Amino acid sequence: MSYWWFFLFHQEFSTKLKTFLASYSSNNPRTAVKLFHRIYDYFLATPQPVSLNFLQEILTNLQIYQDGLEWGEVNYLKQIYLLFQTQPVWLNTLSQVLSEPLLTVTNNFEPFLLKKGYLLKTSRGRVLTNKAVEFLKNIT
Repeated sequence: MSYWWFFLFHQEFSTKLKTFLASYSSNNPRTAVKLFHRIYDYFLATPQPVSLNFLQEILTNLQIYQDGLEWGEVNYLKQIYLLFQTQPVWLNTLSQVLSEPLLTVTNNFEPFLLKKGYLLKTSRGRVLTNKAVEFLKNIT
């Protein structure tokens, strides 16, 4: 695969835009490159000058949120908040509410949310943190 386009497109990004994109890539280089590819594809379809507003529009359309949260993780947080607010909820209940297998919830959604501080594991179940509640209030 040729990466010549990467260098041409990369020249248009200021340090501010690069920092903004890094905050949406989970601080993971592989995720950042994948995100950069998706933004470049979007840029080819709708050529505009690269700006912060344009990047925000792209990320909104791609359903990628602050801290690298994607639709599945945001849906997980929303369901807990809408149904249980800040009360503890058991994993089996969450699995049924999300219509996802238990292993998908524990292996795909929870590790990242726990690491980023959006979710707490307690002896009574999973609980949203204040950070998660504020995040959900800001996106809706």
